[in-house]
Amino acid sequence: MRSDDLPRLVFLGYQVKMPWTPAPEWDPDKKTGVVDVCSVSDCLAKRPPEWIQHWTHNRAWSYSTREAALETIPADDGDKYNLFAYWAALRTFIDGAWRDLRADDLFGADLPDLPAGPGPTHCDVLGFDVVCWDMGQDLTHSPLSCNLLAREVRVNRYCLVDDLAEALRLVAAFTNENCEPGPYLAVRVARVARG
Repeated sequence: MRSDDLPRLVFLGYQVKMPWTPAPEWDPDKKTGVVDVCSVSDCLAKRPPEWIQHWTHNRAWSYSTREAALETIPADDGDKYNLFAYWAALRTFIDGAWRDLRADDLFGADLPDLPAGPGPTHCDVLGFDVVCWDMGQDLTHSPLSCNLLAREVRVNRYCLVDDLAEALRLVAAFTNENCEPGPYLAVRVARVARG
């Protein structure tokens, strides 16, 4: 896929998550090189236990402001969590063909809108995750970490791929292989300073 053919990214918002340090049995021979799993899914990299109780998230199940995301951190666990920002690529692979999307196609309209604007510009982009997308609902599993496909695909230290073109290639591959119920989205992951 040529760089001039890459889809637009839409800012989904912020989440506070605790990166997961792989247990020895997850990657016993250290084949992946993963140090901290910073996946979009909550299966390994977890949000604070009571985050949903705040009920201030947007339709991407993220927070439109960093302040709203930071409010979900329990007072006694603040140092364990990182602030992340997410952008989704507006293209998926369904029924053997690429389909361009609109931001309004991504999630149901029963929650607040996605944040306006491009999102934070001063952040540390960690890479791209490939995430199951429940067409209108939440982003669910990240096969790179949840299904340990990081042992078969080159990933970085965060269990993410480094570029959008590779993430889109995996969107199609994971759909064809039925890794998890699809379809999939490529999501850019960045760590944002909390201050």
